[in-house]
Amino acid sequence: MRKIAHVLIVLIAMVVLSGSVYGQDSHEPNDAVGDATEIPFNQTVIGDIYPAGDGDFYKFYLNSPGILQVKLEEVPSDMRTRIDLYGKNFNWITRKDATNAGDTVTLEIDIANPGWYYIGIGDLSGLAHNAEYKFKVLFEPVVDSKEPNDILGDATEITFNQTVRGYIYPAGDGDFYKFYLNSSGILQVKLEEVPSDMRTRIDLYGKNFNWITRKDATNAGDTVTLERDIANPGWYYIGISDLDRLAHNVEYVFKVIFEPVVDSKEPNNILGDATNITFNQTVRGYIFPAKDGDNYKFHVNSSGILQVKLEEVPSDMRTRIDLYGKNFNWITRKDATNAGDTVTLEIDIANPGWYYIGIGDLDGLAHSAEYAFKVLFEPVIDTNEPNTVLGDATNITFNQTVRGYIFPARDGDFYKVNVNSPGILQVKLEEVPSDMRTRIDLYGKNFNWITRKDATNAGDTVTLERDIDQRGWYYIGISDLDGLAHNEEYAFKVLLV
Repeated sequence: MRKIAHVLIVLIAMVVLSGSVYGQDSHEPNDAVGDATEIPFNQTVIGDIYPAGDGDFYKFYLNSPGILQVKLEEVPSDMRTRIDLYGKNFNWITRKDATNAGDTVTLEIDIANPGWYYIGIGDLSGLAHNAEYKFKVLFEPVVDSKEPNDILGDATEITFNQTVRGYIYPAGDGDFYKFYLNSSGILQVKLEEVPSDMRTRIDLYGKNFNWITRKDATNAGDTVTLERDIANPGWYYIGISDLDRLAHNVEYVFKVIFEPVVDSKEPNNILGDATNITFNQTVRGYIFPAKDGDNYKFHVNSSGILQVKLEEVPSDMRTRIDLYGKNFNWITRKDATNAGDTVTLEIDIANPGWYYIGIGDLDGLAHSAEYAFKVLFEPVIDTNEPNTVLGDATNITFNQTVRGYIFPARDGDFYKVNVNSPGILQVKLEEVPSDMRTRIDLYGKNFNWITRKDATNAGDTVTLERDIDQRGWYYIGISDLDGLAHNEEYAFKVLLV
């Protein structure tokens, strides 16, 4: 009976012991990878390195990426242990060697891919041991639901304002995401959380996987924001990585924020794509992205006074207005002195046709606020034009009230009258703009200059008088001594007395 009681005590002790250990070396033969013993995680495994030159192999299945530890708990005092790790193809991956006999060491590695993995336990000196070693395999899953996304072609699609979470895992990993932009606008990739030891890099790529720009954190743990003006709709890609190529089992968190900046007049950043506008129309647009310029066109049916009048402008925009002619020839410009200034370009237009204006920022900045302007035009129509050269002089008669404009600046008007008998020729100004200092020139039939009369003061009405003793054509020129343009008429008569 005492023997039976003793046996029962031993059996109970073995049952209790088997609850805390996986087993003795009853899983031999396992001295080749192909005979590896399957073991579970987080359970103490016991084995023997026996006989000399023996090695034990174990296998386990990983369902996800994560951090793997093979942790020796006990080892014979004369055993200098080697732990080897192999992949699913029995491919050797890495190892950990004890420095001294009796050392308990831990092999730790980041695992990127699920599958079977194998470990080998051996003695570096090839010794046999009649004492057991003990170890555990520990595994901390690091599951990134967006994986695989470590290449651009596998980028995970995300939406704006979505909180996106991911892991930079294993070491050297990088995560890619993609999103579609329907318009131009301001893009922000904003890190909200980052592991304390992660020095983050954010890369931005275009639809052709072309690299555009990046933002790097200065210090580990910094939350940074990449901001970029986007000119064209399409797919865009971002990459998140660690500059030091570390692995992290703590998530990073970011959002992609997009503020559309939609200019309905685009594309109009070159003269050939200028947007057609009308006079007195309030035109709105954006200088976006940086270094953008907007071009507009309108048709002028006559000579007149043109104004391009800024009504609103972003407070940080120092505006330039350029004017071009029908051949895309540059004519003139008006620059704002200070950011936020509303300026007006004004010019006399002599000839009908298409004209073009360009709006830009002198500092090349982008703006998410609109500018607004109007093009105003006051026709100045001289029915006697063209008569700016003697050969095009307008035919008039005596005692006729003749009206005309000195327009544009430095204009001059010519008239001709036929004298059939000798007498005193009078060219008599009846009306004149108040700011016009008039000159009257008289020429003979051979376009030979004869005489002139100049007003002393602006607004003076003067009379040129000359004795004529020869019949024939005579020519009269009217001009402004100061070369000014006028949108008010002058009026005169030619008398022969």
